[in-house]
Amino acid sequence: MDNSANGIALFLNSSGNVLSGNTSSGNGANGLLLYFSPNNVVSNNVSEENFNGIQIGSFANDNSIVGNTVRNNSNYGIFIFDLSTTNTVKYNTVSGNGIGVQITNASNNSVYNNNFVNNAVQASVETNENTFGNVFYKDLPVGGNHWSDGISPDADNDGLLDEPYIFSGGFDAFPWIGLDGWFSSLPPSDVVAPTTAVSLSGTQGNNSWYISAISVELVATDNQDGTGVASTEYSFDGSSWNLYVGPFEVTQQGETMLYWRSTDNAGNVEEVLSQMLRIDTSPPEIVIATPQNNAEYLLHQIVNADWSSNDSVSGLLSAESVCLNAAALDTLQENVHTCSVTAEDNAGNITTYSVTYYVRYVFGGVLQPINSDGSSVFKLKGSIKVAFQLFDANGNFVTDAIATLTYKKLSNSISGSQSESVITESASEGNVFRYDTDKDQYFFILKTKGLSAGTWQLSVSLDDGTVYTVNISVN
Repeated sequence: MDNSANGIALFLNSSGNVLSGNTSSGNGANGLLLYFSPNNVVSNNVSEENFNGIQIGSFANDNSIVGNTVRNNSNYGIFIFDLSTTNTVKYNTVSGNGIGVQITNASNNSVYNNNFVNNAVQASVETNENTFGNVFYKDLPVGGNHWSDGISPDADNDGLLDEPYIFSGGFDAFPWIGLDGWFSSLPPSDVVAPTTAVSLSGTQGNNSWYISAISVELVATDNQDGTGVASTEYSFDGSSWNLYVGPFEVTQQGETMLYWRSTDNAGNVEEVLSQMLRIDTSPPEIVIATPQNNAEYLLHQIVNADWSSNDSVSGLLSAESVCLNAAALDTLQENVHTCSVTAEDNAGNITTYSVTYYVRYVFGGVLQPINSDGSSVFKLKGSIKVAFQLFDANGNFVTDAIATLTYKKLSNSISGSQSESVITESASEGNVFRYDTDKDQYFFILKTKGLSAGTWQLSVSLDDGTVYTVNISVN
């Protein structure tokens, strides 16, 4: 990869990535750049003949820089700066660079078990209030780094220089004499692999399912007299492995097999362990085909309920509905009906879905002497009979509905053209229609004396929630 700027770059909170097996060379800026990007693994890459080999900056925290070859870069081999913390740099070979490793305005970074070979300046740590806690060694047997210009003797033949390696701003207390000395000088007695425990956290549901993402933490320990844990890896297929650098989240819905293993500094590899992770964060799906929301049906109409529920992840445990479990909907009562279905999956996710439907009368229209087209004209002296009939879905008369009459003036002009006869019957009291069992109709006697000349709108309101209107004129 040859570029005038950066070869490979992760920007702005790019996390959880693994950059491995790449060669980045001849770039005008950085071969590999992590910028505002935490929790990544950069392993087994070659970064050469760039301005900087690997640059980690601007709050790029908790990254692992492992097993890379960083060589012949004109400025820095590895550059950690600008408040980047707790990064781990190990098992790298850093050679022929202007400065092998530079740490500026960064804290609590660990640089150990690396080979620093023939860099113009092997290492430099800027001294200021933002640069602290950076270490270049671990307790033995892990030790520090190999420095090609280290010159103190090894009187006790333990593979370590007898004096710390000092550089600008820091030191290595346990510098190794040979390349990869931390491997060749390990105690030969360590033949026991480390052990790794897994800790899962999240919101637990039912039947070993989680109803949230799962946070996975792997904790590896070596035997008491062992060489210490070198690395921990995890995989989702048992063949492609990721270096474990800290807790990570699994969000994949359904069943995911997790594999893990650890290796100690003597090369002992733990037998692969595994555990099934089950995640279902979504409730079951509910489909109500009949009744659809806000549907209207007629009184006593036969309507068959049609609904279903399923869950494609953990499977459906139960689904029930009080009002929809019967074959036919309840249309025995007029007005508003609400029906709900509640479903639960095997993970414990519960959901409820509700629909509303309406049961209406069949309105037979306003009867004579009022014309439905608004053409009726009545005299101001007398009474008007307002009448109508109601039916159910089978054509049977509905005799027990509650209906009320209201009216309002629309204009002072006469819009009707057909004169109608008034009656002398006494006006109805209040505004509620009465039912005439002989004629099977609802009626209301409206006194015209209280009206004025013009066009009026009569409104019939039924207890099924509907309103019907008709216009009349009086003069």
